[in-house]
Amino acid sequence: MNSIETVSERIKQTSIIAILRGDFSVEDTIRLGEALMAGTVRVMEVTLNSPSALNALPQLRKHFGDEMLVGAGTVRDV
Repeated sequence: MNSIETVSERIKQTSIIAILRGDFSVEDTIRLGEALMAGTVRVMEVTLNSPSALNALPQLRKHFGDEMLVGAGTVRDV
């Protein structure tokens, strides 16, 4: 998924974005993503004020590939 239009369409299609906020391990975050996928949720945001977010985001992307749109939230700076 590489264009803004594609991302926008994916969000419109699903009508729901799961927002993960809290002190989850990378493994817990992946398990939560798997549960979301089982429930047909295909868009997930991990807030950057969560302690493991920067470690979890690339692992989520690797684990789910194009099956789930994974993004960062609560981004305050570059």
